[in-house]
Amino acid sequence: MIRIENDCVGPCPQGCINCGRKHVAHWYCDVCDAEVDEGELWDVDGTQMCKDCLLEAFPKVEPKDDRGDDY
Repeated sequence: MIRIENDCVGPCPQGCINCGRKHVAHWYCDVCDAEVDEGELWDVDGTQMCKDCLLEAFPKVEPKDDRGDDY
């Protein structure tokens, strides 16, 4: 999920110059709520997931040792 947060560091010596820090986009995973870098969320059926949660939800298919009919 993308949340708009106030990253203002406090009163500026010259007064507020509307630098944009009062409305900063922060990207969070809907599953684990971890903050991620911009562009590092994947949408899965309306749920925005980080890479770790995405890989956990969709595990990698590993080859089997028996070389059976699964290939």
